[in-house]
Amino acid sequence: MRALECECGEHIEAVNDEELRIRLREHLNYYHQQGEISDEDLERIIAERAYDV
Repeated sequence: MRALECECGEHIEAVNDEELRIRLREHLNYYHQQGEISDEDLERIIAERAYDV
């Protein structure tokens, strides 16, 4: 399992980085109205902040 904490404090968890990227995109779009966020930006966020659980 992989997880990260959004800057808003939301805990996001998934079985792997690919699923985490999907969940992070959904979270950012729904809660932060990010609009289109690139895969590269999502991958950077995951690389910097994701951890194993």
